[in-house]
Amino acid sequence: MRVDRSLDLEKINNGNGSVLPIPGTFILGRDGVVEWSYVNVDYRTRSEPEEIIQALKKLS
Repeated sequence: MRVDRSLDLEKINNGNGSVLPIPGTFILGRDGVVEWSYVNVDYRTRSEPEEIIQALKKLS
């Protein structure tokens, strides 16, 4: 069992304690197609709010 930050990763990941989820931000168009995305394997890095706002403005 691998415990990281007091979390049982094996239990959280349904038996796979060596995999961590990768956070992502997605904006979908009205048709359900991904129009914009931000994914980074470094879980500490997230999309900037201004980037999200600009992407939303382009869709409207």
